[in-house]
Amino acid sequence: MIRISFTRLREHPSDHLYYLAFGLYVLFFSVSHTMFSYGNSFGDLLKYVKLLSVMLVFAKMIVRGNTRTRWLMLAAATFVVLAMVFLSMESTIPIFLMVLLFGAQRTDHIILTKIYLVCAGFVYSAALVASQVGIIEDRILERYTDSGVVMRHSLGTKYVTAFAAVYFFVIAAYLFLNREKLNWKHYVVISAATVVMNIYTDARLETLSTFALLFCILVFRKAHRMRIVRLVMANCVPICFCMAFGLTFLYMLDNDRFAFLDHILSERLSLTQKGILEYGFSLFGKVIPMQGYGNVDFDWTIGYFYLDSFFINYTLQYGLVFMALFLFVTHTAVSGLSKSKDYWLLLFVLFTALHGVIISSVLDVEICPFFYIAYARYTSIEKNPGHAHLVDQIRAIFRDSRKRGCQIE
Repeated sequence: MIRISFTRLREHPSDHLYYLAFGLYVLFFSVSHTMFSYGNSFGDLLKYVKLLSVMLVFAKMIVRGNTRTRWLMLAAATFVVLAMVFLSMESTIPIFLMVLLFGAQRTDHIILTKIYLVCAGFVYSAALVASQVGIIEDRILERYTDSGVVMRHSLGTKYVTAFAAVYFFVIAAYLFLNREKLNWKHYVVISAATVVMNIYTDARLETLSTFALLFCILVFRKAHRMRIVRLVMANCVPICFCMAFGLTFLYMLDNDRFAFLDHILSERLSLTQKGILEYGFSLFGKVIPMQGYGNVDFDWTIGYFYLDSFFINYTLQYGLVFMALFLFVTHTAVSGLSKSKDYWLLLFVLFTALHGVIISSVLDVEICPFFYIAYARYTSIEKNPGHAHLVDQIRAIFRDSRKRGCQIE
């Protein structure tokens, strides 16, 4: 058995405010990905849900903070709420995601996993059943291959890839919660369900990811003792960030050699090349018009254009500053989990980071919750102060560097 060496902090009553915000967000935004909201004015409701979630998260941080930080949190809450009221939802996405991530500090990561599993599992199961009995539309898209046309069922969602991604992460959440109780029956049922999912959706990458996760869980009790495995898991976020851009730049240098890989990845590399060449990089991002086949007002004259890689999508849309902050926070949390020997959670974070290379929704908590779960777990360990002392940590780094410089002289 893999044991945790550090004790968890006691649950604070204000944590329930965050659980409520987390649950509301997962529930309503899961509905927004299904055909229940297709063609309806659901966007206005989502804006209010976002606003309520932010207020609950800040209320949690204000109640839990000390006198010094409460005024700071109150000022930040005022700024964020005003920004979300007067600006568009798209422009405030990075601010909201960071608030939701930092708000997970010192909450119970097991409770967060259960909330996600119940809310997302319920919504997408209801959409699946409703699409098969005719209550909502089961959208069928076509994929053209060398052997013919493959009919892809969205199973009650707007996007085929959305259903496949949620399927993977719901399975991953279930496996994480029951990691010590798994037996051959679980593997058989999940494998059979994955085969059926692939037949309907033709989601090749998610099918391979699910079988890869099952295999890694089988061998993980021995594999986690290897130094190279622990090193990769501890640095998985920057490694996958470099992988996403590395594959793209290699494709840009030699399209012919990497054409097969681009085909396997469903033209992700060629679309990424187009996005980088046309829009480039900026500190604070820029508006990039993208459309997928699930859009209500899909413009066939423009065609399909979507940056599926999370690392590339968010770097181009929201800027280098946001991505640098995200990498710093997540890498700090993942490194802390590695030091605390929380290897099971690291395995699922590794698969989340790998998905960041091929899908854009690993920070959308209604689809993938594991970055939030990892941050909650990291900050619930006694030795990890979390973001509250981030400024003090930065000052200590500069103070130590000055001391070392004086000693060298």
